[in-house]
This record gives sequence, structure tokens and C-alpha cells, in this order.
Amino acid sequence: MAWFLSFLFLFFISSAHACDRCVFQSKASHLYESPTTYGGACGYGNLALQFSNGFFAAAVPSLYKQGAGCGACYQVRCKNRRLCNTVGTKVVLTDQNNDNVTDLVLSPKAFFTMALNGKGSDLLNLGVVDVEYKR
Repeated sequence: MAWFLSFLFLFFISSAHACDRCVFQSKASHLYESPTTYGGACGYGNLALQFSNGFFAAAVPSLYKQGAGCGACYQVRCKNRRLCNTVGTKVVLTDQNNDNVTDLVLSPKAFFTMALNGKGSDLLNLGVVDVEYKR
């Protein structure tokens, strides 16, 4: 019985730590120019611009996972109700973000898509916004 309880405890601890469906609270920023060519730490090169239709992001090392996080899709939603829609945007992870300010750096196209109609420029001007995201 003790073995079973230990197993059950470890199972729940590990699943809570690796939750892919959990919603995380953080901040996101955007690249300041839309790239015409793209490198990215994942090595996709310009292919990243095509298969994600320009909706891509760089993520902190805990999401990038030394490259294992490459290609992961995230739903990102801005929490500023004055400027942002309720749907948000979907992005593909193509790069690593090494700053400690935001978990995600979105492409300008993805960042703009989070805005309400007519508020895209205002959202871009903020630069950094509170977001929630999930895989």
C-alpha cells in the first residue's frame, strides 16, 4: 500500500510540473521589424516564415528546452481588455529568447493579431503586454 501511495504522489507531482494544457501568466513583446529573412535558434531559416504564415515566437529557455521545444504551438492571449481581443493568436516556437523580461517575443504579425480592430498600432506601441498562454 505504501508503494502505491508513493507512486500516486510522484505521478501527480510530475504531471503538475509538466502540464502542457495549463495556462501560464506572463508578458510578451514583439520583434520591432518583420524579418524578410529569418535565422532562429531552431534552424528553420526562412521556412519558419512559410509554415507558420508569419506567426512565430521566440521563448525563454524553459520553453525552448535546448531545442526540444522547437515547433511547439502556443495560444497567446493579451490581457489588456481596452486594446486586445479575446481570441489572441497562435504561434510556432522557432527561436530562443534570452531576456528576463518576457516569456515570449512574438513576430509583429502575431502581436498585431491580438489587438481589437483598429487598435493594432496602439498595441504595438506598448511593446510589452501582460499575456496568458498555453501549449
